[in-house]
Amino acid sequence: MLYLVEDAEAASYLAHDLEQLTHQTLLFPSTHRVRQKGQDESYTIQRTEVLTRLSQPEPCIIVSFPEAIDEQVASQQRLRTRTIQLRVGQAISEQQLISQLSELGFLRVDFVYEPGQFGQLTYELL
Repeated sequence: MLYLVEDAEAASYLAHDLEQLTHQTLLFPSTHRVRQKGQDESYTIQRTEVLTRLSQPEPCIIVSFPEAIDEQVASQQRLRTRTIQLRVGQAISEQQLISQLSELGFLRVDFVYEPGQFGQLTYELL
């Protein structure tokens, strides 16, 4: 179910209210909220979560507004071809993972603070 309201503020209030009634509510925001560097990356993450949820069979409620719906998103085909799937117990070399992330356009940094970045890979021995 999609609720489309007049603006971001109304969408936020409605999403919050519906979330109190059912835990099946998601807000589909716009990424064009300006901050120091441009886009607000948390909104990009929220949009991705909504799109991921849409590919699942469980019903949900999505709340949004015209500016957010108007933004373009990557097609499912593009997402499929630009996804790395890892499974529990799967063996993959660190160099292979770094190579795949780099090919997908991820940037290796010392400290990860935005989507699209990755840092030093660490391992935890059990």
